[in-house]
Amino acid sequence: MEKNNKQMKKENYNFKTKKIVLQTFIIIFSLIILILSLITLASTVKASDNLAFGRYRFYIMRSQSQPEIAEVGDLVIAHKMDPGQIQERR
Repeated sequence: MEKNNKQMKKENYNFKTKKIVLQTFIIIFSLIILILSLITLASTVKASDNLAFGRYRFYIMRSQSQPEIAEVGDLVIAHKMDPGQIQERR
């Protein structure tokens, strides 16, 4: 009987420990998701009818100025660069 009591206490302790670890993991994971969401929200701004995210800007093609690159209605993603970084590709 005494051995059974010790075993039950040990199992109960293990269960409580696992439960605390799981709850801690869930809280930390939730906080990370919340922080990432807030960073995304803060870095996404509405600027002059173009959506920006960090160094990237999103444009919708509204005219057919360069049909070989994009058509009307296409989403174009532009990355902000310094002029010295631009290189011609062939």
